[in-house]
Amino acid sequence: MKILYSFAGNICSGKTSVAKILSEKHQIKCYSIDEYRIFYNATNFYREWQAWEKLKSDIIKEDKAILESSGLSENLTEIYKKFDKVIVILLKCSESILIQRAKIRMNEKTSDIPFYLSSQKKPVECQIIEMEFRLMTIVYDYAYDTGNSSPFAIAEQISNNIFLKPEA
Repeated sequence: MKILYSFAGNICSGKTSVAKILSEKHQIKCYSIDEYRIFYNATNFYREWQAWEKLKSDIIKEDKAILESSGLSENLTEIYKKFDKVIVILLKCSESILIQRAKIRMNEKTSDIPFYLSSQKKPVECQIIEMEFRLMTIVYDYAYDTGNSSPFAIAEQISNNIFLKPEA
């Protein structure tokens, strides 16, 4: 059975950190759209399309995979259809924590700032609030609050509740 664990959430909600921990712990390959965007320098529509196309062609080869993205892309439907079971895991926390984390990331000028965060003219607060409204529309199987727990603690909860279940 082909299984996809799809991590969704806002900017700086902990998707990458938690997904990488679980990927290592359970030896499941992790795919991040942001890594593909960086590789393809996805600053325009064509390069964004290239990033998604490559991610799709890579991830569908897996029997089990972890995907981390906002959870909002139309490309997800095509990916989800290639798996027998898709478990969508929403990571969330308060807007104030998301804004604080985003500002720290931007001040540190880390390479993992998504292009859509660093290239937008809108203040990060507006981007986070807009995404929060969009995230209310997605259907998910599990949700975890990452506001007051470390990525390791969240990963442990997810591991016990989802990854180690016999049907998963």
